[in-house]
Amino acid sequence: MPAPPRESREPQVGDLVRVRSTAYAEALEVSGLEGVVLEPRSAHSLVFFDEKQASYWIPNGAVRIATAAEASAAAPLLRLLGSLLTLLEATEVQVDPTHADVLIVEANHSAVTLATVEAVRPLFGAALESFTIQPGGMAFMTSIVRFRRP
Repeated sequence: MPAPPRESREPQVGDLVRVRSTAYAEALEVSGLEGVVLEPRSAHSLVFFDEKQASYWIPNGAVRIATAAEASAAAPLLRLLGSLLTLLEATEVQVDPTHADVLIVEANHSAVTLATVEAVRPLFGAALESFTIQPGGMAFMTSIVRFRRP
């Protein structure tokens, strides 16, 4: 059986999304903005909006996965985060947007291959300041990526 179309499945870490609920979008002041999913749960997803420098828990029914056109028009930072989190197959993520020109991302994931580690540097190029992997617990690893904002 083929996979469901990207727009009709539940959000996953790294997906670019939009808030489909007008009420939620207006309340959070994110109307028309894309966000990147940092942590999906059964009923809600934690979504990071760069323009707001904040993450919000939003009911899954109130978000939709961005179309290909919306994703390609999204802010470079969101596309970069989405690519990184998908590459690492992250399960939960924290983003520290408190620095003006640098972003720090902590992503929990299972084991990664050497090919995955080697694929991180080309994503960032010269903007990558550091990339470390450390044990995050009994069953996962934590990657900490520090890079200059695009």
